[in-house]
Amino acid sequence: MKSTTSFPYSTAELRKQRKQRANGVTATAGEVDNLSSSVQTLDLNSDSTSMAISSSLGQLDTLSWYVRCLHHDRRWFPLTKDNTYAIADCDPDGQLKRGFQLVQGKAFESASGERHVMYLCSCDDAREQNDRLSATANVLAGEDLGTFAVREEGLYCLHARAAERIIPPLMTEQEEEEANENGVVEQLQTDPFLAAVHDGKTYGILKRRDCGKLCCVSCSSRQMSCTHVAKYKEWCEDRGVDSNNVFADSSEANFESVSKSPVPYPWTKEMREQFGRYESHTDNFPLNLVPDLPAEGCEHGHDWDPRDPVTQQWTQHVGVCIYTRYANITYYPAPDGQRLPRVVYYRPTVGDCGCRHHYDGAADLLHNIDNRKMIYYGLLVDYLHSMVEGRQPLRTTQRVCNRTRATCGPLNEFQEVHWETFRQGWNTWARRLDIDWKKIFTCDHCGPEPSTIICDGTAIGFRKDFLEHQPSPAATEDLPVVTGSRHSERVFIDCAKSRRLLLRYSGKVSSGKSSGKSEISAAEMKDLQDKLDRCGRSDVTTVLRRLEEEGHTTRAPSTYSSFLKQLAMSTPVSGMTQIAWDDVAQRIVKRVAEGKVDLTDSSCHKYLGHLQKRAPVLADFVCSVTVAGRIPSDVSPVLLSLMAVLHETFEAVEVPASFPDPTPESPHSSFFPAYSLVCGLPRFAMNEARKRKETDSCRKESYGHPSLTPGLFTLFCPHGVCFGFEVMRSCESPQHPFEIIRTRFKTAPRTIVYDNSCQLHRYVMNRDPHFFKKTQFLVDRFHWKGHVGCSLGYCMDSYSASVDIRTINSQVNEQANSGLARMKSQLSYMKPPNFMFHASLFLAVRNMDARRKTPDH
Repeated sequence: MKSTTSFPYSTAELRKQRKQRANGVTATAGEVDNLSSSVQTLDLNSDSTSMAISSSLGQLDTLSWYVRCLHHDRRWFPLTKDNTYAIADCDPDGQLKRGFQLVQGKAFESASGERHVMYLCSCDDAREQNDRLSATANVLAGEDLGTFAVREEGLYCLHARAAERIIPPLMTEQEEEEANENGVVEQLQTDPFLAAVHDGKTYGILKRRDCGKLCCVSCSSRQMSCTHVAKYKEWCEDRGVDSNNVFADSSEANFESVSKSPVPYPWTKEMREQFGRYESHTDNFPLNLVPDLPAEGCEHGHDWDPRDPVTQQWTQHVGVCIYTRYANITYYPAPDGQRLPRVVYYRPTVGDCGCRHHYDGAADLLHNIDNRKMIYYGLLVDYLHSMVEGRQPLRTTQRVCNRTRATCGPLNEFQEVHWETFRQGWNTWARRLDIDWKKIFTCDHCGPEPSTIICDGTAIGFRKDFLEHQPSPAATEDLPVVTGSRHSERVFIDCAKSRRLLLRYSGKVSSGKSSGKSEISAAEMKDLQDKLDRCGRSDVTTVLRRLEEEGHTTRAPSTYSSFLKQLAMSTPVSGMTQIAWDDVAQRIVKRVAEGKVDLTDSSCHKYLGHLQKRAPVLADFVCSVTVAGRIPSDVSPVLLSLMAVLHETFEAVEVPASFPDPTPESPHSSFFPAYSLVCGLPRFAMNEARKRKETDSCRKESYGHPSLTPGLFTLFCPHGVCFGFEVMRSCESPQHPFEIIRTRFKTAPRTIVYDNSCQLHRYVMNRDPHFFKKTQFLVDRFHWKGHVGCSLGYCMDSYSASVDIRTINSQVNEQANSGLARMKSQLSYMKPPNFMFHASLFLAVRNMDARRKTPDH
């Protein structure tokens, strides 16, 4: 739980104090006491506390000021490799500078297994210590670990001392991921240019000198030609970009080609047959590349000349080069053994407008780039599938082609595939692919209004500075304010102290195991009952008194333990029993509570079966406490109260009259071809009232990249079909799925599976509970183990009796996103249009595979 204690002084006040100190002005005794007392109340380990403050006569020392600035301006973040962190540099007074220093956490162990993390900085002051500790073995021999740590920490530079305070201990113990291209280059800032580059051994920080030349500030020699600079230039070359402009706001390349007609994907029968003839060498590319005769005229209304371009010698170019995977074909093998140059022709109009109809090449599986160079479809579709299946960069494919030519081709006849040609060819051909985007991003089995959605975010984004060019949302002052439900109205016990005592009495600690402090004293039992009476939960008090009389004074019996734990949570009743929409399930609960159902009667088993599918928490409890076909009489009021709270949760909230019309969306920030915006969002009272981020018992920790957007948020159906994605402008949170679903779906899905569903449910209840009244929120199976404080109502495995839920592949989104994330190194520094296209293309191909595997497609 994060501390909510706020820092006692604003940034301006702190600067004023530092200025006073520089002028010899000391603080008053009252100021000293104020700051000192505030320091004692701060949680130094919390994220919301900006720093660990130390005071000397009321003023912050340099380290404390430096740490506070790092937190306040968010100028430190983890890099991908080697447990390394980039931390903004500072001046002697602790004021942040534009540059960065690299600090690496290195763990040292004693012979007995004790472990201590040391921080190695790249600055000049720490260079000697960095070199020495880098060369020191991780396991110390012949020296006490404590003595070693004290000595070396006493030599820390200011950056290492700051890192020791701000880097969470657990982050220094994360295992290194499998080696990949991610993290080779990480942009720190755009203006002025700064980037962290990993050369395979260490990180280096690159900047540009006034002359524009790259310079490594981490290396002591050969700063303009070190391995970090070389690696950065290689990284740029692999992506076909100028190393002088990769992080500049330059315009996107203009991808144009002569070929314009759509390319069917998957291929037609005729294309497959032609492909087979080429690959079996029973057919050659034509000698004369002649354009077809279009039925429609030119843009000036003139018909195209029907005569034969070869006979008329309407020659466009002689000596066409065709690029294939294994050769550049520049001639046609004539029957008499001659090598004839290929000729491409054009077709004029019958008028005098001068228009020309050029050779498209689709019938011959050739992509015409500029009438001089053409690329065989086979090579282009090979790369498409390598990108999807092997996450292979375009540059790698080009290198593979050239290496194969150099190694296996005819001696003294090596002809390379030029990078610019291949890049231009791919980007123009890929945009010709005739994909029915709306159909491919829809699941025929789920239909236009899917009942189940599995959603998640993936950390693949583009440069943040490109977001500045996105349209800003319109002013919202004139929009209506919509109020959601209140926390006190939707939880069963509206008293935190009562819930804590009841949780301990249940015998269930946070991990769900009967261990630790899991019982209460007799005095605490009396206090618990008093508190429950005061907060209006005398029905629970009655049950506790009976249990106490039965000898369960300090700890609940096993038959009540799990249910009491559910009541003791801050989870809303609509989360513990997600049956607000199910009138049948609610009637069953009421009939059981009223004693109108004999649970031993086999004819009533269907009622319990239905309840087991819809509300397993209640069904399990009812079965465990049933005696002679009836539940205890004092339990009945508790069940009826649960149904009353569930009903009142929605009845107490006014249904919004209407939502505003949608605002025009940018194609560079979202892609939902089958789910256009159906409405906008009003002003929510919760958003208006919130002054700081809520502290959540379950939350996704996010450490954002300094220069890239946080990633994409994707929506999938259970059959593996992606409905689309949105670029996240802020770190992943329940806001993203809420806004996507609320603005793009006319009806909320019946089931949402999300790794943070507990907080998504809370988020929607605070804003628009009626729209999601029939929605069941579930945490996917893989992430459930981390939700130790959540109700079993969110656990998928609790619904084992429900075939619809039991058969959901809750990891379908994670599995697809893992493939998309491997393309991060290729996509991250593209401009938004190119980024969105390639991400869409990757998901489209994956969707085609998913649709083929589903019988109904």
